[in-house]
Amino acid sequence: MHRIVASALLLAACQGDQGLNVHNNAPGAAIVVPTQGTQFFTDETLAFCAQPDDDFDPIEFLSMSLASDLDGLLWSNAYDAEPVGACENGEGVGMTLDGLSPGDHTLTFRVIDTAGLSAEATVDITVQERPNAAPSCTIHEPFDGTIVLQGTSVAFVGEATDPDQSNETLIVTWQSDEDGVIDSHA
Repeated sequence: MHRIVASALLLAACQGDQGLNVHNNAPGAAIVVPTQGTQFFTDETLAFCAQPDDDFDPIEFLSMSLASDLDGLLWSNAYDAEPVGACENGEGVGMTLDGLSPGDHTLTFRVIDTAGLSAEATVDITVQERPNAAPSCTIHEPFDGTIVLQGTSVAFVGEATDPDQSNETLIVTWQSDEDGVIDSHA
């Protein structure tokens, strides 16, 4: 609790003191995104949004930090000179995180006001290694055993898929056991 004293000097040389008590509540902290129990893969970027609140200090005067119980301090406005962005709604503290270690994380958003009062919010998330299954491919043409005369054009038709990646990111290589690589493209 703060006590602020206002003094007044009247023209008649009357002087008086009036006490005014100001109560400072602890700040507020809420994590909006991610939600409790959300699962991510290690190669994904995690969107983070938190809402700090204080009835006494403006938001820019609050000390704020984000930490993971596995990876330690992820962000703090005391150490990071670059400002973070706002959440999608234009308010709060928004940022993206990547490179989190695989495992179960408790993320803690902590807010401390200028009087040293604090609040924190937590959310539990899981970060997993992305499974990597082998791609598959099928040759539709030419058919097995097809005989082609030298100098004749041959149509190569096939299909490649990967359960972990889009087909646009795959590199397909046509290779002959006698002539080596015939064609390779993404």
